Amino acid sequence: MHNVIPMEGYYVSGSNPSFKLIVTEVIVMERDEDEEDDDTFFLVNAVNDDDDKDFYTPTYEFIPDEWWQFVKTNQLRFVPENNIPASDLLSFLAKVRTRGNS
Repeated sequence: MHNVIPMEGYYVSGSNPSFKLIVTEVIVMERDEDEEDDDTFFLVNAVNDDDDKDFYTPTYEFIPDEWWQFVKTNQLRFVPENNIPASDLLSFLAKVRTRGNS
């Protein structure tokens, strides 16, 4: 499971559809050849979709075990760009534009 790299983009909770998360960055770390651990190490940076136009809004930062536990607990599923509901996409774009003009 830990050799799967999360995708950047939009995630929705299966247990609470109003909980939406945007993974803004996934940083994959190179492993030394002499390391015994075969798991891929990465950091996931994410922000809640409903955070209110605030540059100081805290973001999430996860290491692999934390990420997979968060995904499991919140029943997160990745939503490809072409499947994002138009209302969610328009709301997100409005937030991005507002942040850019601040």
